[in-house]
Amino acid sequence: MSALWPRSEIEFQSWNQIEMRLAGLAMGRYHVVMLGLDAEQPAALNVVPAFLRKRACPPVLILADGGDELTAVKAMKMGASDYLPKRLLSGDMLVDALRGAVSERERSIDEARWQGKPMPEIPGYVIIRPINRTRYSSVYLALSESREEQVALKVLDRRGHDVDEDALERFRSEYEIGCSI
Repeated sequence: MSALWPRSEIEFQSWNQIEMRLAGLAMGRYHVVMLGLDAEQPAALNVVPAFLRKRACPPVLILADGGDELTAVKAMKMGASDYLPKRLLSGDMLVDALRGAVSERERSIDEARWQGKPMPEIPGYVIIRPINRTRYSSVYLALSESREEQVALKVLDRRGHDVDEDALERFRSEYEIGCSI
């Protein structure tokens, strides 16, 4: 790690510490969170949405004991950036996953700066990143807390704008098209 990222710091915490400190963790200081999970434990993946609900949560990589393709898909739908089975893990695989996660975080930070607007608070969803913004609406990649999977949200922004009927009708039409997909 230090050869590729000389200024990197690695912090190890046990599950007991994580569960106790999750509410107080300052996620903004981390570039990546690597979670070691026993994928055979049914509740193990439930910690992923708990991390993603934290403001400024970085990408989450899962290093898993056990599990299969279905577990990996579930983890990714919950918002994990990558799922790496320990039994197949190599140094190159870990470095590639870390590079991808760091790149994802940098892209997300750049998008937030470029957009210049704070992420909205939408009950029942954790906003991961903006996908697109127009004058009247925004599309976000978000984690649905009830479905525990990633979804695309299209949000009409009426603040500070006089939304004409044509724009509102276009938004409704795009919404209906999105629902039919």
